[in-house]
Formats: sequence, structure tokens, C-alpha cells
Amino acid sequence: MCGIRERAKACRQSRCTTVAQRDCLRALGWRWGACTAGQFAEQAMMIAHHLEGPPMKVFSHNQIGISSGEETLFSDFESDGPMWKGEGQREARTSVKFTAPFADAPTVSVQMSMIDMSNEANLRADITAENITQLGFDIVFRTWGNTRIARMRAAWQAIGPVVAEDAWDDVPAAEF
Repeated sequence: MCGIRERAKACRQSRCTTVAQRDCLRALGWRWGACTAGQFAEQAMMIAHHLEGPPMKVFSHNQIGISSGEETLFSDFESDGPMWKGEGQREARTSVKFTAPFADAPTVSVQMSMIDMSNEANLRADITAENITQLGFDIVFRTWGNTRIARMRAAWQAIGPVVAEDAWDDVPAAEF
């Protein structure tokens, strides 16, 4: 069994095509002809989780939505705000509402798209997405020490399953 696991792990690490992944599953005893593509993907993720850690998020829907945008989190230079004049732990939080709801909480990626900072101190920064729901999320920017930041803008992208236009029963209960 050890050799089979090593083959499956090598397959995952080399980002093989579906055919090669199918061969790995066959080596582990999975019968390709007896499953749907969705069952195959689910089994592949279970094997990957067993071999390397948490699984990839797999969507069971065939309709995937991508939403993206940019948000200015703060502009503290003119007002001598806390990100520019403060010291120690500081946080800026901005809520983002999607233009249309997802069927389930999407995967959200956030990155700095513009930062204007002082060159008198090191840049200490952390940016993340929190409180992710079908309807939106929070962008959270944190800094600490003597870092001075005048302005910060974040770009974001959300990818997840969406509700089919004719599936009114699947629309989130929360008012959008």
C-alpha cells in the first residue's frame, strides 16, 4: 500500500491531468466507470486530504460566480488618523457587499493594491477576509509597531457557487 500512496502523492504534487489522477484512484481501488465526475472529484479530494492535509474546496454546482472589486480602506494622512499617527496594534475594517448573492459562502482572496507609507519605519502589515457569507465579507487590515501608513486600497476576488436564475428556492433568506 505504501507504493500506491507515494504514487498518488506524486500525482497530486505534479498537478497531473484528470487521466493521471484517475490512474492514481484506480491504484487505490476506486473504479472510474462506477462514478460520476462529481464523485470522482470528491474521492480525489478525500485522497489529497488524507495524504497532504485540508482538501480543496469543491463546488457541487455547475454554475460558478466570480465577483471582484477594490475598496479604499482608509486615507489617514490629511486627518492625522490612527494609521498615520498611531503606534502599536491598529486595525481598519471595511464591509463589502456582493452585487448578487452566492449560493454558499465563496472563497475570497484579498490583496493590497495600493499602499502609501512612510519610509521612516518598516512595513508591518496583515490583510485578510473575515466574516465571509453568501452576501459579503469584511476586509481587515492590521498593522503594529511604529509603521505609518497614509493610504491603503485593497483588491478582492470572490469565487463560489451561484444560484441558477430559475431556482428561486435556493436564494438566501437574508434580504439582499
